[in-house]
Amino acid sequence: MEKNLNQNLFLQQFNESDAIAYNEGFISSTSDYNFQLLDNAYRNTGRIYAKLKLAIDSNNCQDETCAYELAEIKHLEQAPRLSLDFLSSLLEQLNVTDEPNFDSNNNYKYTVANSILSGKPGFSKSDGYNVYLDMYHI
Repeated sequence: MEKNLNQNLFLQQFNESDAIAYNEGFISSTSDYNFQLLDNAYRNTGRIYAKLKLAIDSNNCQDETCAYELAEIKHLEQAPRLSLDFLSSLLEQLNVTDEPNFDSNNNYKYTVANSILSGKPGFSKSDGYNVYLDMYHI
């Protein structure tokens, strides 16, 4: 519990400090904050969508009603909006770590996640952080 508190307090001080701006090594290099969350999440969906449409068009579905294929297409078509809603909700929940009355006894991983997703200095891919989002698909 004490380790978590210390981690949270350190992260809060780090995020509020401008000390990183005086680090010549940090300011002389570029930082990569492009985690490509949605690009990675949807990397195979075009192929899956085409395979489903082809099965329907060629009447080669799992059953004569194409119920499975139609349901999967509907799922894929709704996924972008649902993904954006999910990420928006996630960021909204994580933003609580920036509040002045945030309880430092909470898990420090929430503070790290918020720092990464909101693009705070020191939390980029170049700094060793990575975020990956994958669509659950049966």
